[in-house]
Amino acid sequence: MLYAITIIMLLAVIPISEYMAGDTQNSSNNYLLVLIFDIAVGYFCMYIAALLKFNILKQKNQALENALTEKQQENISILLEHQNEKQQDLQQKELEWFAGKIKMFTEEEQKAIIHCCH
Repeated sequence: MLYAITIIMLLAVIPISEYMAGDTQNSSNNYLLVLIFDIAVGYFCMYIAALLKFNILKQKNQALENALTEKQQENISILLEHQNEKQQDLQQKELEWFAGKIKMFTEEEQKAIIHCCH
């Protein structure tokens, strides 16, 4: 939209300067003044358009970074859950192995062994 305003203003230089000049001899000066004003406003419009575009890209970039961070957090949670499951399985196997080995001892020996483990 701002680019369109810039183009329209540049195209309007001649009609505006002719209207301002009327039949005076300063028409070339008026033309230059209008041209300079239009160019200044045109550059200002293009600057604002570029600034708006930059802000939009900045917002999109922030949204992508947030989505990436969220995805990384999900992946970390999945990995931790998987690691916890592996660790629990390993502990369960160790307990089963220990329970199988301790059955060889009498009840009093078992109590003594368990008491030493704590």
